[in-house]
Amino acid sequence: MIGHPLSEQLSAECVAQAKKFKIDVAVFEAIWGKDHEYHMAKLGLKLGRVKPGKMSLGHYGNFLSHYYLWLQCIDSNEPYLILEHDGYFIRKLPKNILDQFDDLCKLDSLNPYAAGYGTEVQKNIEEPIVVNTIDFTKRKKAGYYSWGVYAYIIKPAGAKKLVKWISEHGFIATDNQVASDVLEVKTCTPTIARLHPIMGVDKNIYTLSTSRNSNEQ
Repeated sequence: MIGHPLSEQLSAECVAQAKKFKIDVAVFEAIWGKDHEYHMAKLGLKLGRVKPGKMSLGHYGNFLSHYYLWLQCIDSNEPYLILEHDGYFIRKLPKNILDQFDDLCKLDSLNPYAAGYGTEVQKNIEEPIVVNTIDFTKRKKAGYYSWGVYAYIIKPAGAKKLVKWISEHGFIATDNQVASDVLEVKTCTPTIARLHPIMGVDKNIYTLSTSRNSNEQ
């Protein structure tokens, strides 16, 4: 988010962290939620069935940023590794990871809101990476989903499924949108990329989240 000090700081630190694992990140200028009406009209998007007050400006900006990248993924016909400004690598990507899923693979299998998240992701760091079908615990309109879209790889086939579903049903918050009724979602165990460590301090995940805090976008 250009012009947002925390977003720019975390982004710079996460880009530097990714380089340690030989990943060169191209910075995408995220969409500000206050501009959502313009982008929805430009893209021909409609909001799905969402309870009043559940979509903050941050949620709008977050979804639209991901949506533009999904469109790029389709146009390029190449897999995209997508990181939010707080997506923080802690180990290298397996060379064969693209052979292990068809639509989308999240790089963190853990719940970032769970107690102990900051220390749990550091355990067994040298274990071989296993790609699994995700263990869903929550369900909304688009099916079962898990928390977090801060670090994932999506293939054109998965992006097409998301765009098609959204054209038919309207969009919802990105976490809820990346769900089992829309596309196949897999995950990596142990974690490859986590939330930036600052988000695991106290309750920073609630107070620093630009999606949760409508005044941030």
